[in-house]
Amino acid sequence: MTAVLLSTLAPAAAQDRTAFAEVDKLTETLGEKVQIAGGGVVIGFFATGEPVEERPRAEAVIPAAWKGSWLCVALVSADGRYERSQSLRVRDDWSGGSETVPMSSDFMEFLKASSPLPQAGGSTKVDGNTLSVLIHKGRCEAKAGEVAPVTWNQSMPYSPQTYVLRLNSFSASEVYLIVGRNKMRIECFKLDASDEMAFDYDCRIPGDMLGTEPFVKIEINRLRNGQIDRPVVLRVAR
Repeated sequence: MTAVLLSTLAPAAAQDRTAFAEVDKLTETLGEKVQIAGGGVVIGFFATGEPVEERPRAEAVIPAAWKGSWLCVALVSADGRYERSQSLRVRDDWSGGSETVPMSSDFMEFLKASSPLPQAGGSTKVDGNTLSVLIHKGRCEAKAGEVAPVTWNQSMPYSPQTYVLRLNSFSASEVYLIVGRNKMRIECFKLDASDEMAFDYDCRIPGDMLGTEPFVKIEINRLRNGQIDRPVVLRVAR
C-alpha cells in the first residue's frame, strides 16, 4: 500500500510553546516494495540517546540563528519503502534550544517500531525498520547544506556523546570525513543489508569533536572508481 498525506498550510498550535510558527504540507509514503529514489549524498544527521517510551518522537536542537527561517524534517527507511518530508518555519523570536517536532502520520505503528540504529549493538546490519532522520535549513525541495542535531525515538542528551552522519555514497568504495578547524579525519563504515538501500554508509562522530562552536564544517570525501569525488561540504549548526 502506498499513501500520501497532505496537510494544509496552517499556523502551528500554541505558538508560545513551540519553535514553529508555520507547518507546511506533509508528504508521506509507505510502499510494499523496495523503492530507491535518487537524491543527495546526505541522508541523515542525528544524535544518539536513550530509547523513549513515547513514540514516535523526534527531538531537535533548533539553533537561534535559524529564527524566521524554514527548515525541513525528512525521514527515510533503509529500504526506501517509507519516506516523509515536511517544511516548518521557525518563529521570528526563537532564541534557540531543544524542541519536539510535530509528528502526525498515517503510519504510526510503523514509526513507533522503527529505530535510527541497528537493533543489535555494534551491528552494521540494517533493515526496513532502520530509519534515518535529517533536519536541514531551507525547505524540503532544497538539498541539505546546513543541518541541526535531532534524535529519533530517543532522548536528546544535554551533551551527546555520538553523532551519526548517514550517507548515500553512490557506491563508493571508501568514505571519510574531515571535521572542524582542526581537520580531524573520521573513517566511515559500510552498512549491511540484504537488498538495495536508501543509504549505505554511517559516520560516527564523537560529540566532543564538534566542540562548542555554533557552526562546524564537515567535509565528506568519497572514493569511487579509483578516484576521489569532489567533496560535499556540510555545516552543523547548534
